[in-house]
Formats: sequence, structure tokens, C-alpha cells
Amino acid sequence: KLQDEVAPFPTEEAVALIEAELGIPLEEAFSHFDGRPLAAGSIAQVHRARLHNGEEVVVKLQRPGVAAQIRTDVEILYGLARIVQERLRPEMISAVEFVDEFRRYITNELDFAREGRNIERFRAQFQDDPHVVIPKVFWEFSTERVLTMEYVSGVKASDTDRLEQLGIDRRRIAFIGAEAFLKQVMIAGCFHGDPHPGNIFVLPGDRIAYVDFGSVGRVSTEVKENLAALFVGIVRRDMDRVVKAMTRLGAVDDRSDMRRLREDIAEMIDRHYGKRLKEIKAATILSESFELAGRHRIKLPSDLLLLGRA
Repeated sequence: KLQDEVAPFPTEEAVALIEAELGIPLEEAFSHFDGRPLAAGSIAQVHRARLHNGEEVVVKLQRPGVAAQIRTDVEILYGLARIVQERLRPEMISAVEFVDEFRRYITNELDFAREGRNIERFRAQFQDDPHVVIPKVFWEFSTERVLTMEYVSGVKASDTDRLEQLGIDRRRIAFIGAEAFLKQVMIAGCFHGDPHPGNIFVLPGDRIAYVDFGSVGRVSTEVKENLAALFVGIVRRDMDRVVKAMTRLGAVDDRSDMRRLREDIAEMIDRHYGKRLKEIKAATILSESFELAGRHRIKLPSDLLLLGRA
């Protein structure tokens, strides 16, 4: 039941949380605090505020009781995963490993101090890129359950009507977003794990801003090299390179029929290669990929789950 839009918790609880976490009255921290949240989700809600120096900020507050709720839910998931593992024996991924990864990432999302450090890492990563904006963290007003950040004003990446009204070149923005994602994965090895439209805003001057860094993934040098080989193999239709990269990533084992696997991958790529983006149906490709994975006992490594989602 994790959701982006849920009923907000009362303003009194928000104020009490801020004062308890920061150890000072609300008025000492902010010259203005808007009791109406900008957004409310299952884990947190966000309020606009203003610092005494005049800077506009957003304050992210952890929903009361959510940590205990998540611990309970994860225990239930483990129980279900063990039943799935014993009775169905899924080959693509271990159900228990899947829950392990979910627990790790959802637990990280509950630590706002960790999220603040993630933000600072991304700010350093993109400090020389004029097209990517990462908000600043105000540490003196942040804890593990309260995170105060620079306010970023923009248009949701999915609000195409508004982008058209503002005369923004959507093709240019798409290029900037794709390049930013590849830089994160293939160069820095550190990527935003939840880049849905609500977490990416378009700003004037052909800029995009990322928000919500609770879910961040990391890619080792070895995995980066194998992913690069996989991408190059697909672009060049070099099936030997594709299968070797998949093997090194731990996705293919010795029981697979390598010749048949190469043929099936080549056939799938040929069906979609060269199509315009509007002609490509992601659901179809995903369905075909799962079917191919099941047929050849391809196993998705658990450390690539978040990258797959991103």
C-alpha cells in the first residue's frame, strides 16, 4: 500500500515532530512554515517553509509510526517469500533475496540523514553540469526523521501540456534526462533509484531537477563494465558479446543452451531494433523478456533489481 498520495497527518503532529527532532521551537527554525503539505506519501510528507535568512525550503517529515509498520510488513513478506520459494521454486530470482533487497532499500528510505548524504553526493556528481539541478541540504535543520532542503520550483516531467505552454523543447529535455541517467549508472556508479515523473522537474533554461533521494543504487566497476558490454553488444547485434556479458553478470548459468539463447535474443532484438520510441511498447518488451528469461533459466541478480526498476 505504498503510495504517493495519501491523507496527510495533522499539522500539530508535524510541528511536534520538528520541535522534538530539532530540539528548538518551530519559530526558531523557520520564519514561516506552511501547515498544508505540498505532498503526502506513505513514508513522509513535505511542507514549504522559509528560513530566517529568507531562503525558501521544503521540510520532509517522516510519517509517525511508519518504521514499526514497515518492520511488520517486511516480516509478513519474508513469510510469503519462504512459501513461494518452497512451493514454486522460481528460477528468475530467489523470492527471499527479493525481499532482502526490498528490506534494505525501504530501511534506507527511513533514514533521512542518509538521504541528505545521498543528495550531497549527487550535488558533487553534477556540480559541473549546467543542465542538472540537485537541491541543497540544510543540515542544521535536518535529522534522521526531518530533512530540510532547498525549494525547487518546476514542472513535473510528465506534465506535457504545461511544458508545451511554456515552449520547452521536450526532445531536448528527454536527451538531458537520458544522458543524466547514463552518467549516473555508467560513470559515477551511483543512481537515483526512483526516477518517476513526480521526482523529476523541468526548470527554465533546459534544466532538470531531481528530488527525493531516499532510494539510491550503486553499481560496481565490474558491473558497469559488463553493462557497457551488454549495451554495445545489443547496439552492434553482437550476440556473443551479449551472452558473455549476461554470464559475467550472473544472469546465465551452465545449464543454458547458449546457441539457442543467442538465437532467441537476436530474434527479440530484431523485432524492436530501429523502431521509433512511440512505436515501442515497453510492456510488450518486458513480457517477451520474462518469457525468454523463463525459457533459458536466466536469473536476475538481486543487486540489479533496483537498477531494473530505475
